[in-house]
Amino acid sequence: MKRLLVCVLGMTCLLGFSQSKEWTNSGGQPGNLNTGYVRVPASITQSTNTSTITALNSVSCPAGDNSYFRRFDLDGEFGIAGEFTIDSVDFGIENLTGITTLTTTVNLYTIPTGAPLTFANLTLIGTAPFLVNVAQAGTVVSAPVTGTVTDPTATDLVVEVFAPDFTAGGRFFIGSNALGQTAPSFLASAACGAAEPTDTGTLGFPGMHIVMIVNGDVQSCSVTSIFADNGAVTINGDCATGLDVWCQSDATGDVLLASGVVVNGSATLSIPTFTPDAVYYTTLPGETGIANAVDGVISNRTVPTLGEWGMLAFITLLMGSALVFMKKQRSA
Repeated sequence: MKRLLVCVLGMTCLLGFSQSKEWTNSGGQPGNLNTGYVRVPASITQSTNTSTITALNSVSCPAGDNSYFRRFDLDGEFGIAGEFTIDSVDFGIENLTGITTLTTTVNLYTIPTGAPLTFANLTLIGTAPFLVNVAQAGTVVSAPVTGTVTDPTATDLVVEVFAPDFTAGGRFFIGSNALGQTAPSFLASAACGAAEPTDTGTLGFPGMHIVMIVNGDVQSCSVTSIFADNGAVTINGDCATGLDVWCQSDATGDVLLASGVVVNGSATLSIPTFTPDAVYYTTLPGETGIANAVDGVISNRTVPTLGEWGMLAFITLLMGSALVFMKKQRSA
């Protein structure tokens, strides 16, 4: 009878254990994994007014090439710390004179943060020709060009609009206004004494503020930790466009729990079914497998714990065992 009681209590304890739906807090566990991310559109400009192109406001050198520049401190001026990919550059056109069309070139460069703006310090990351025509005078055009600044904390972005040699006739004037800018505009033309990019104010034209907008997208998705506890998964991070949440266990493999989960600081997802010995991770929509976990953050394997009934049964078992032991001691 005593043995039967011990067996019944032991089975009750195990039953309470196996039916528990609680998990230990796992926290974030970075792994040697590929990093996924969500891309968020971003447009940057140093022009206070990007729609007004003022006539007779820009200058060019008629004796040779002209290069117009802007330099963008991505993290310091725009708060862009993640990888920045450019897909187009908008710039103003004041006028073409003596010609009806001109093939310009839009170049993208990186330059070490703090380094002087010289040609020797520029590293080309993208280039594309762009045909300008006289009908675009007074407008802002969009030139497709691609390039990526992988580390905006260490390098700045430099954009050049290059207009070729005018010695055969014709002139190109980039669009500008005098309505304000947050950083200088630059012009280089060796034929007119500016062998390196030079502030237009230093050249004697302080009101020549080149109108330019850079369009692209920014790496903007991070998961800092994943917790699995009490029937829910909590994801901490910042992913505005939504993530897929996965559960992986030895018994079930990878199971998609939810799609498009937006993480704004944190997000909590109820777990419909208890899965012992599981890990949880997030991916970009359409991605699968822990190797594609966003920022390489996954939960530790969850460990089932005793539920209330299991704990009561376990205590009762211990008390019963103690009573049996004490009785045997008295009998002896």
